[in-house]
Amino acid sequence: MKNIKTYIALLICLLLANVARARDFVRHFPATQTGGSNINWRIAENEAGEIFVTNNEGLLIFDGFQWELKPWNHKAFHGLSINKEGKIFTGALRNLGYWEKESNKYKYQPAISWAKKEALQNADSWNIIQHGNSTLFNTGHKIVAYQEGEISIQHNEGFLYQINSLGDDLYLAIKDKGLFRRSAQGLQKVSEEAILFVCELKDFGIFGFARGGRVFKMQGNQFTPYEHAVNQPLADARITQVLAHNDRIYIATNNKGLLVMNLATGHFRSINITNILQTNSIHGMHLDRANRLWLATNRGVSLIHFNYPLSFHIDKENIYGVPHGLEYYHGYLYMATNTGLYRKKLNAKALPHFKITNFEKIKGVSDYSVFLKEINGKLYLGYNEGLIQIDQNHQIKAIDHKRAYLNGFSIGNTTIFTSREGIYELRASALKMINPLPNIKDIIQGADGTLWLIPENLFEYVWRGEDLREKFYSINIHHHKITSVFKLAHKTVFATDNGFFVHDFFEEKIKPYTKLNQHAIYTKPILKGEDLGKNLFCLYEKNSLKVLKKENGNWNYINEINFENTNYTINSQFLSIKFLNNNWFGFPLENGLCLVKFREAFKDQKTPYQPQIQAVKSKSPSTIIKNNITIDGAMDELEIQIAQLVSPAIQPVMDYEYQLKGQRVQKRSKEGKLSLPALPKGQYELKVRPYYNIAYPSRPMTIQISVLGHWYQRSWGLGLLLLISTLGLFLFYQLILVLAKRKARIYRLQQIREARKQFAAERRRKEQQRIALLRENVRNTNLELAKAEWKNVKQKQVLTDLQHKISEISPQYRTEFEVLCQQINRTVKRYNAEQKDWDHIHAHFDLSQGLFFETLKEIHPDLTAHDLRLCAYLKMNLSSKEMASLLNIEVKSVEIKRYRLRKKMALTNKEKSLVDYLLELEKVDY
Repeated sequence: MKNIKTYIALLICLLLANVARARDFVRHFPATQTGGSNINWRIAENEAGEIFVTNNEGLLIFDGFQWELKPWNHKAFHGLSINKEGKIFTGALRNLGYWEKESNKYKYQPAISWAKKEALQNADSWNIIQHGNSTLFNTGHKIVAYQEGEISIQHNEGFLYQINSLGDDLYLAIKDKGLFRRSAQGLQKVSEEAILFVCELKDFGIFGFARGGRVFKMQGNQFTPYEHAVNQPLADARITQVLAHNDRIYIATNNKGLLVMNLATGHFRSINITNILQTNSIHGMHLDRANRLWLATNRGVSLIHFNYPLSFHIDKENIYGVPHGLEYYHGYLYMATNTGLYRKKLNAKALPHFKITNFEKIKGVSDYSVFLKEINGKLYLGYNEGLIQIDQNHQIKAIDHKRAYLNGFSIGNTTIFTSREGIYELRASALKMINPLPNIKDIIQGADGTLWLIPENLFEYVWRGEDLREKFYSINIHHHKITSVFKLAHKTVFATDNGFFVHDFFEEKIKPYTKLNQHAIYTKPILKGEDLGKNLFCLYEKNSLKVLKKENGNWNYINEINFENTNYTINSQFLSIKFLNNNWFGFPLENGLCLVKFREAFKDQKTPYQPQIQAVKSKSPSTIIKNNITIDGAMDELEIQIAQLVSPAIQPVMDYEYQLKGQRVQKRSKEGKLSLPALPKGQYELKVRPYYNIAYPSRPMTIQISVLGHWYQRSWGLGLLLLISTLGLFLFYQLILVLAKRKARIYRLQQIREARKQFAAERRRKEQQRIALLRENVRNTNLELAKAEWKNVKQKQVLTDLQHKISEISPQYRTEFEVLCQQINRTVKRYNAEQKDWDHIHAHFDLSQGLFFETLKEIHPDLTAHDLRLCAYLKMNLSSKEMASLLNIEVKSVEIKRYRLRKKMALTNKEKSLVDYLLELEKVDY
C-alpha cells in the first residue's frame, strides 16, 4: 500500500512537472559563446550583477553584454565565492586567491604567500564559502581562512567533504565521522551521517542532503531522515549543490539534472535532458536577483527563467501546417492553417495547461486559409476556394465557393468581405458586389466615419471615401511608403518608412503623429497594429511585438516580445492577436502557437538590474564617476558602451534606446554602443533604456554628461584669457606709446634733417649767389679795367700822336716853345712808362672773360696775335670805327680783317655773325 502511494505521488509530481514545462524557458551558452571550456564548476554574482563562472580554462565573466575568459597560468579554477568587498575568490590546484577590479579590468592576486605552500602540499579548493567576515577555503584536510589580507590555516581531524555556513554556525561534514556544527558554544556533532549540504527555509526549518540523494531535516539538535515522496526521485542522485529560496529547494546533481522541491505544495519537479536542459551533469548553480537560475554544467552555462509568461506550442510533426489565424469562439479554439481549419474544445481557465494536440479538422476546408475572424457574432473563414460561416452552435455553412476572399469587416451592422475582384456585402447569406475596387486587404473606418481602403500590397497611397458604394479617391501620404494602416483610439494611423502619420478630420489633412514619433519606439517598418483595449495597443515589427499604453494623452512604450535569434518566428503575413480570456492572448508562429499571460508579460514592472557604463572613448580626457561622465576638454566625438548586467532568459538585451535631453539625438542600437556627435560646452542628460524580448524591461538609466569645453571656455580659462587680454592690451598700449614716441622722434629728426637740408641749401644758394655776385663783380671790374686799359691805350696813342706832332714843329717855332715841348715830351714818356702795353690788356681781358684767349687758341690755333686782338675788340662789342682808331687803320681795313678772321674760323653760317660766335664761346669758371 505504501509503495502504491509512493508511485501515485511520483506520478502526480511528474504530471505537474510536465504541465509546468511549457512555462519554463532556458537559454544555453555553449563554450563557443563563452570562450572557455565546456566544463564549468561554480557560478556566482556580484553586486553589479556580473556573472562569474569557474571554468577548466580560467574564470568566465558575463556582464550582460558579452562573455570574457580570464585565464591564469593555464589553471582550471573550481571553487568560487564573492565577499562583501566584491573580491572574487577562486580555488585551483595549489592556488588559492582572489580577483579584484583595477582600472576596469579584473586581475588575479594569490591569497597565500606560497612560501607556506609546503604546508598545503597539493591542496585544491572546490568548496569556498563566506562565514562572518572571513572567506573559508576547504582544501579537504585543512580550512584556509582569509580575512583582511591575513591567512590562517586550521587543522582538522579527518577529511572534510564539505563546509556550510548558516548564520553564525559553521557545519563541517567529516569523512567517517559525521556532521559537526561549530557555534559560539563550541563544536557539536549533529548527525552520524556526513551530510554534505545544509540549507534553511524560514518557515520550514533546516534540511540536509547526503550522498545517494538522502534527505534529512533538523529536529532539535539532530538531523533525522525526512520521510517524503521526494526521496524516491532523489535516489542515487549525486548532489553537487543545494540552494534554498522562499518555499523551494533547488538541488543540482551530477547525474539527474536539476530537482526542485516545493515544500509549500509538496510538489517535486525534475528538470533534465528530457525536457529543457542539454545535460544532466550540473556542477554549480546561482539564483540571481530576478529569480533566474544559472547553471554551470559540463556543456556550458544555462539560464532558466521559471514561470515564463510566454508558452510556446510547437507542431513538431507538422500535423496541422503553418497557422494563419486563431480565434477562441464559444468554448472552442479555432486554428486556420495553410492546410485547412482545425478546432479544439478548450476551457479558457485551462490555458496554462494547453497542448497543441487533439485538434479536429473541419471537413470541407482543405485549402489555404487566408483569414479567420469573428464578425457580428459569427465566425468566418476565408480561404482560396471560398468563404464559410460558423454560428454559435458551431454549425458550418458554405457562403461561396467561387473566389478567394482576402478579409472581412464589420461596417456598422453590415458584414463586408473583400476579394481580388472587388468588395462584397453579405445579405441574407448571399454576397453582392458593391464596389469593383480589387485587391483590398483592409478597411478602416475613422472616427469621422471616413472609410480607408488599404491595398493588398502597400505602396504610397490608400483609398478614401464616405460610402463603400461610391467612388473612392487615392491619397498619397507625403510620398512615404506605407507599411500598415490601423485604428488607434479613434484615430487612423498610417505607419510609413519615415514614422507615423495620422488623419486629422478637423483640419482635413494627414500630418505626422508626434505622440508616437517622439518616443522612437520603432526601429523597423511597423507591419501591423492592433487595439488590445484598456488603453493598450500592440505594434508588430519584424519578429517582435511592442505594447504601448496610453497615459496622460501620450502613448508610452511598456514592453515587447522579441523573437530575434530564437527558434521561433512570428507569422507576419497572417499575424492576428486574439484574447482567449481576460489574461491570455495568443498569436500564430510559423510552426505553432504562442500563448502569452498578459498581466505578467506586459505589466509595467522593472527588473532589479540597471544598465551600466562599460566603457567610454573620447579624444579628450574623460572621467566616469558612477553614471556621470566628465569630458575634460572639447567634445569632438563621444562613444559610450552600455552593458545590461545579467541577460534575460531568451537572449541578451535586444537593443537600447538613447535619448539626449536638449538635443535631437534619439536612436536605437543593438550593440549597446552610442556615438554622440560633437557637443558644445554644457550639461547634458542622456537616458538609456534596454529593450528585451522578455516580460520585464530594465529600468532606464540617466547619464549626466558634463562637457567642460576648451580650456578657454572654463572659468579659470576665461580668467586667464582676461589676464592675457589685459596684459596684451597693456603691452599693445605700451607698444603704441613706444611707436608713437619713436614716430615723433623720427618726425622731429626728419624735421631737423629737413631744416638742416634747407639751411644748407639756403646757405649754398646764398654762397652761390655771393660767389656769383663776386664773380660778376670781378668780371665787371676786370671788364672795366680792360676798358680802362683800352682807354689808356687810346690816350697813349693820342699822346704819342701829340708827341709826334710836336716833333714835326719847325725849329723856328721850337725854340720859343722849347721848354714847353720838353715838358710835354717828359710827360708823355712818363705816362708811357707807367702804362702797360698790350700784355697787360691781354691779362685783364682773360681775367674778365674767363681765359678767353686760351679758349680761343684751343679752338682756333692758327690765330695770330693781331687776330686775337681783333677778337678781343669784337668781344668788347666795339664798332669798326673804334677798332680802326685803336689799330690806326682805315675802317675798310677793319672790315677786311674781320672777313679774313671769319674765314680762318671757318664760319660758313651766314646767319650767325662773328660777334655772336665770340660771345657764345664757353666761359671758364674760376
